[in-house]
Amino acid sequence: MDAGSLKTGGPTTEAFIISTEGFRLNEIKMLGDLFKTQYNIYVSYHKKDNGYRIYIPTKYKKQFATLIKPYVREDMLYKLPVAERGD
Repeated sequence: MDAGSLKTGGPTTEAFIISTEGFRLNEIKMLGDLFKTQYNIYVSYHKKDNGYRIYIPTKYKKQFATLIKPYVREDMLYKLPVAERGD
């Protein structure tokens, strides 16, 4: 389940990065469109090496964390923002 990370720089600069470098950009954009239409989460795409990553900005971190938390293994909860972990 290690296909992403939580970028931190303080509580106002946390953002999620989903490692999607193995997919084509049009496929990544389809996923981004799904986040937007189904969950009202707006993402951007950042070039990384030979591919792109999905970047979920600070504004949507709580909403995204709440969405994925039921599916995150307990030993991976450290990847969620502290407020969303339920510690």
